[in-house]
Amino acid sequence: MTFGILAWSLVAAGLLALLLGGDLRNLGLLRIRVWWLLPTALLLKITAITLDLPPAPWAQPAVFGLVAIGLVANWRLPGAALVGCGLLLNVLVTVSNGGVMPFSASALEAAGRPVSRAEAGGAFGHPDSQDTRLAWLDDRIPFPPTHQAFSVGDIFVMAGGAWLVIGASRPARLTRLGRLRAA
Repeated sequence: MTFGILAWSLVAAGLLALLLGGDLRNLGLLRIRVWWLLPTALLLKITAITLDLPPAPWAQPAVFGLVAIGLVANWRLPGAALVGCGLLLNVLVTVSNGGVMPFSASALEAAGRPVSRAEAGGAFGHPDSQDTRLAWLDDRIPFPPTHQAFSVGDIFVMAGGAWLVIGASRPARLTRLGRLRAA
């Protein structure tokens, strides 16, 4: 998952929650179990990228493993099932390709970031090729605002994160709509 795109989706979810009459202070009331696993996964990924580590077949699965444990521990939170589906799709394509997430070089170019030699063999990704398995699940959807590409799995993760933000904010307009339907 590319962090810029995830951040944009969460900001958009926060704005939508506010437009629907939600209170973002309710996010502080969420009880997130083993919350420290998520920043640990993020730190692992950022460290490997910052240090420009060579392709490491253990790196992405380790990040996925930490996120999966956190997801299982918080399964009842709004949006967790969507995040789980997205994580599963990303795990499938990564495991099918030797533990590294392939990406479409043309998608990155379309997003405004041509692939440099350094990016061509990073710890978490490599350009796709004829040998790429499940290529339709790799990072191939360009996102020009952040010069990144994301995957189908990432769409599910972003939708689940948005559902969490909106659901936890308890939007008044959606609550009223639910009461109208129940009547």
